[in-house]
Amino acid sequence: MVGLFGAQLSVISYQLLGMANLEFLPRIMVVRSRWFDTPWVGILGTIVITLGISYIGFENVINFVYFLFAFGMLLEFASFLWLKRKYPGLKRPIRVPMGTVGVVCMCLVPSAFLVLRCSDERC
Repeated sequence: MVGLFGAQLSVISYQLLGMANLEFLPRIMVVRSRWFDTPWVGILGTIVITLGISYIGFENVINFVYFLFAFGMLLEFASFLWLKRKYPGLKRPIRVPMGTVGVVCMCLVPSAFLVLRCSDERC
C-alpha cells in the first residue's frame, strides 16, 4: 500500500509540474528540490490534501470520489458533443457513425444515470 501511495504521489506531483509549465497552475509548482530534483511543492501539497481527506469518514470519501467521477464523465460527454458539433469533418481515430441527434441521445442515457445517482442524498 505504501508503494502504491509513493507511485501515485510521484505521478501527481509531476502532473502538477507539467500543468505549472503550461501555466495552468502557479509558477511555485515548478520549484524542484536541489538534492533529488523532484517537484517538492507538488509533493507537499498532495500530502497535505491526503492527510486532510484521511480525517473524513470513509463513506464520505467514497461519495466524493463518485461525485468527481460523475462530474468528469459529464465533462467528457459535453466535450464530445461540442467537438462533434464544432468540427464535424475532423479526422478521428474512432468514428461514431451517428448524427448530432443520435450522439445526444447516446450521451443522455448515461448522463441521466449519473445525475440521478448524484441527486441521491448520499452523494
